[in-house]
Amino acid sequence: MDTQLLTLFSMLLTSTILVYLWLWRKKKYATIFLLPGPPAWPIVGNLFQMGETPNESLFSLSQQYGPLMTLRLGMKATVVVSSSAMAKEVLKTQDQVFAGQPIMAMGKVHDQGKSAMGLLE
Repeated sequence: MDTQLLTLFSMLLTSTILVYLWLWRKKKYATIFLLPGPPAWPIVGNLFQMGETPNESLFSLSQQYGPLMTLRLGMKATVVVSSSAMAKEVLKTQDQVFAGQPIMAMGKVHDQGKSAMGLLE
């Protein structure tokens, strides 16, 4: 009887801690990323929303969330710019803000080691 009670108490305590950490992490990310974007799955992010044609998927998401949105590709948060006016604002007017951003490995592979502005982190 005592071991069953101890097991039940430890399972309840563990589940309470996990729910608290999940809610705390969700609140933390909600305050950091102020850009609109679709809700993401915990580990894979928005990868399943890309589909077989990512360009069409990104176009439909930009119609829904605007020309500047946040996507989570896996565990990485990514800013997607989908209009020429917004790209000019980001790359020309606000270039000092984005100058020190690291390049994702996918961008290095895609352009054989060169910088790809569309795939910056």
